[in-house]
Amino acid sequence: KNNPTSTVVSVDIYEDFVNNSILNSKNNKNDIKIFQSNLFENVHDKFDLISFNPPYVPDVKDNNIKYPKIAYSGNAGTEMMSTFLSEAKKFLLKDGVIFLGINNFYVSKEDCLNVINKYEYKVKKTTKRSFNTSVVFVLSTN
Repeated sequence: KNNPTSTVVSVDIYEDFVNNSILNSKNNKNDIKIFQSNLFENVHDKFDLISFNPPYVPDVKDNNIKYPKIAYSGNAGTEMMSTFLSEAKKFLLKDGVIFLGINNFYVSKEDCLNVINKYEYKVKKTTKRSFNTSVVFVLSTN
């Protein structure tokens, strides 16, 4: 709303979450393009900013969870972060940045940095609030 020339795009893998986001966007009079996509599968644009809070909880054996991909991310908790970072560069404009939010209670900062470095991103900044185990890595490709 503060920058009417901005375009905001939001995706989720689950149709229920997409529908809820569309309803919230309408109720708040926000002009957001919202659609279903498994990461970048149905995305065709490039962006100045990509924000992602991936699932980061190591796998547990519970087949009764309705939305397993909102939390669980492989044995180390880094599977979805790794998949995202392997694809994200193709969708960033030159000088674009990524905000990557991870809860270091589940995945150590060191493990996060190992994945970030594997895909050759640069950490421009790390943001963390006191007494909170979550961190946001601000990443760039240059």
